[in-house]
Amino acid sequence: AAVGQLFTTVMPKAKVVALSGGDAGKARLLAAMPGASHLHLATHGYFDASLGKAQWRPAGGLAATPAATALLAPQVLCGLALAGANGTTDATGRHAGIVTAEELATLDLTRCELVVLSSCEGSAGLAARGFGLASLRTAFCGAGARCVVASSWRVNDEATRALMIDFYERLLRQPADRRDPHSAMWQARLAAKARGADFRDWAGWVVAGR
Repeated sequence: AAVGQLFTTVMPKAKVVALSGGDAGKARLLAAMPGASHLHLATHGYFDASLGKAQWRPAGGLAATPAATALLAPQVLCGLALAGANGTTDATGRHAGIVTAEELATLDLTRCELVVLSSCEGSAGLAARGFGLASLRTAFCGAGARCVVASSWRVNDEATRALMIDFYERLLRQPADRRDPHSAMWQARLAAKARGADFRDWAGWVVAGR
């Protein structure tokens, strides 16, 4: 809500679409993302290499063994939890409220200037031959987003909110034709450090792209 208000203040003609609560489900989000110039996702992100062994049973009834796990695309091991993520799974073991990095990578985000993953572990992933580092961040880059902001580890909600507001305030104060997420995040991180924020709350944020 705070980020949307900042955009509305700086760019009054911009159309801000906010999805929250039950509206922030997978279908609504995937439908809204293509064509957006900016995406801010404040939700739970995860990377868990044990998912293949413990929870995810591939279609076709393969046993969830280490050998079967090796057959999985590494991008199914990271994703975003949305409304409905705590519900039951379908016949293939998928949750209706979870969108994986594999699914996100198939979107057309070539019109998107900036994706901000205000969540945990957006830059964490599995390094696999043929994929490089398979993470949420690389999935958005692969989908065509020009620049992606993501965390390298788990982050605190309140500290992340403060950092994000500072980041956007700095970014939107820059000239419209020369906005640089790299410098805005660098300055926001330095400010967090100066006010005594814990190292884990500001040091792990990565800006990829330009």
